Amino acid sequence: MIKIALALLAFTAAACATSVSTVGPDATDVTTQADGSVVRTYPGGIRSMTLPDGSVVESDHSGKTPVLCAWRLYVTVQEVGARCFPGQDAAFQRELATSIGRIEGFIRKNQWGRPAAQELLSQKTYGVADIERMGRDELCRSDAVELYRDMKGSPGDLRRATQDMLSTPRKPVTNPCV
Repeated sequence: MIKIALALLAFTAAACATSVSTVGPDATDVTTQADGSVVRTYPGGIRSMTLPDGSVVESDHSGKTPVLCAWRLYVTVQEVGARCFPGQDAAFQRELATSIGRIEGFIRKNQWGRPAAQELLSQKTYGVADIERMGRDELCRSDAVELYRDMKGSPGDLRRATQDMLSTPRKPVTNPCV
């Protein structure tokens, strides 16, 4: 169980690393903090903080689920479904695949700066590879199964939640993630 949690954390940690990027265009507000950090607010509720060391950390203040956080969770749940519940929950698994596709389209359309959208999307391959290294038995005994069960309610609920999350155009970021 701990290995799946660690793999999911590694997948999400990769997202935090990718949340450090270049400063984007069209800031609607710029504020300098007492410590020298510069906070920029962008359309869609994204905030970018340039720290005194020059690194940039982005967070979603749109009131919606951070897109990259949800994407990583959805991909993990998709892998659990495919490996632990093959042939079950077909409507949910189809909607999950559709929702992941919608999120990936959103990423392609809304990502600016570094890393490029394709670089972000390539992280999916690494996250899935981490899950594959665990093996089916370990994965299917992990806490990720509970995440799958929690999410597998109604395919319509998943569709609506995904549509709501993607209803505000903004740069996809990870923070704050669950």
